[in-house]
Amino acid sequence: MDRQFTTERLLLLPGNNERDNDSFIEMLRQDGDFEIFTGAEPTEKNIRMFHNYLECKGSCFYTVFEKENPQKLLGYVGIGYQKQRFEAEFYISKQYRNKGYCSEALKRLCGEAFSENLEWIGRDGEKSKLIVDEIYATVLVENDLAGSVLEKCGFIRNPVVILAVEVYLDADDITSANGVKEYVLKGNQKEMKKEGGVWCYHFFSCPIRVPDESKQYAFGRYHRKGAAGGRCSGRTDFLQSKEAHRIY
Repeated sequence: MDRQFTTERLLLLPGNNERDNDSFIEMLRQDGDFEIFTGAEPTEKNIRMFHNYLECKGSCFYTVFEKENPQKLLGYVGIGYQKQRFEAEFYISKQYRNKGYCSEALKRLCGEAFSENLEWIGRDGEKSKLIVDEIYATVLVENDLAGSVLEKCGFIRNPVVILAVEVYLDADDITSANGVKEYVLKGNQKEMKKEGGVWCYHFFSCPIRVPDESKQYAFGRYHRKGAAGGRCSGRTDFLQSKEAHRIY
């Protein structure tokens, strides 16, 4: 399968590290807003975590180009597999934002996903047809631009605010918990109905202080790094976790 797609203005090509990796890494270095898209400090160590990311296991990523300039990488959109669910990811270079490119590309990709026209790279490294009936996305609370992109694509926001913790290489990198907004796009467009409030999900074996007046602590297991763009991977399935607790 491994098809390319077009929109009114854009060309979407299956992720290819050999072709696009260097341009993507340089984009992350130069844009200056790495932290708001990933929840991590823009150190060279963290940026290099995305080396050869465009063909990583558990993903279906497409790089984005203008039709009129198919040599210039604009960014990427895609769907990654985390904690037994699929999550949208996206990142467009700063110089090409506010043109509607990201929502145009992501809307097309999600449509193809629901139509079962995409392939993804499984955890075993093998490609197979991508079959989804819902796509999630998580973004930092302060990332209004990413939230706007998701809403333009039909994603519905979960009213619950999540406190999520990012880890990149090891426990020494942990600094704080971040507020995260969750969105979902369903094939049948059923609206999410959950109570309001703030939830904290636990990821690490070491304690970290949740930054609020209740002085709660979070415990749990290690979770993989975040991805550049409109997601912050530091939580999944928080409502199903018996370890999650309400913070007032």
